Amino acid sequence: MNKLKKIILASIMTVTIPLAFMGCLPNQDPKQVASTFMDSLKQYNIAKPLGLMDTAEKNDNSKSSNGDLTKINFQDETTNNYLKALLKNLDYEIISQEKDGNSAKIKAKVTSVDMDAVNKILMQQMKMQQAATKGKGAVTKANVSKEQSAKQMQQAITKIMESKDVPKKTEEVTIQLTKVKSEWKIEPTDQLMTIIFGKMNNKQ
Repeated sequence: MNKLKKIILASIMTVTIPLAFMGCLPNQDPKQVASTFMDSLKQYNIAKPLGLMDTAEKNDNSKSSNGDLTKINFQDETTNNYLKALLKNLDYEIISQEKDGNSAKIKAKVTSVDMDAVNKILMQQMKMQQAATKGKGAVTKANVSKEQSAKQMQQAITKIMESKDVPKKTEEVTIQLTKVKSEWKIEPTDQLMTIIFGKMNNKQ
């Protein structure tokens, strides 16, 4: 399943959208910026949160290893549906705010899809499907391309996330912000992006 998770996350993080929207967003205090970021993700208004992120290259390991959110391709319907289903389950609660000069930390409780549980459901469904089609001339893996297989997996996961019983997790996260040219920008840390996107495991 790690390979599948990597393929799905790669498709999520390879989106291309115009960056022209990024310079015209209201930017007040760190708490408001964090709230706008999360609300916009929930509403699937991706241009706004991208404009609130600090996407500058850094020499440390603070930036998310999940990929570059400034490059997302919404032309793929399967990926679009996956993201909508994922982000509509996102919720949050701001707990506290700390400011220190040009840095700020927002503590928040974030609720998102529990991808570990979703993948267990998916595996159970696949086993049941294999058992039901065994010996009935079902399409074999050899007849399905890697791209088709990944798309089918993504569609199956989307269906699970669209159900009212989708498993979720609530965790505490520190949203880090930096003041860049008088505007507060959110640092896309691995902790933040992983929690938002359902605690997906990106390990090889």
